[in-house]
Amino acid sequence: MTENKGSLKWRKRFFSYTELRRKRRTGAVLLRDILVAAERGAKKTHIMFGSNMNPLVLKRYLEFGMQHGLLTQRANYYFTTEKGKEFLKCFNKLEELMSTISDVEQQLTNLLE
Repeated sequence: MTENKGSLKWRKRFFSYTELRRKRRTGAVLLRDILVAAERGAKKTHIMFGSNMNPLVLKRYLEFGMQHGLLTQRANYYFTTEKGKEFLKCFNKLEELMSTISDVEQQLTNLLE
């Protein structure tokens, strides 16, 4: 009986890796939030509040996005480039796959209980 409880704990820990990843936003998620905020053009302040990010972190991600061609700046506005929009499409597909994995994970956990 104790063996089942131990293995059940292990299974829950193993199969809930996606839950661990949801506690903090990854760099890709932060970048996605910035790109979404800048799709129609936005000032730095609007992006900061829209993506719930502090100014120092935002500055690094804006520079990263511009260096890699995901963002462009005109006057005081930032815009998502075509490459940035492609990144968003790919990221959304990845999120859909992760959601599917999460659903399968839940079904497996239910079967193993």
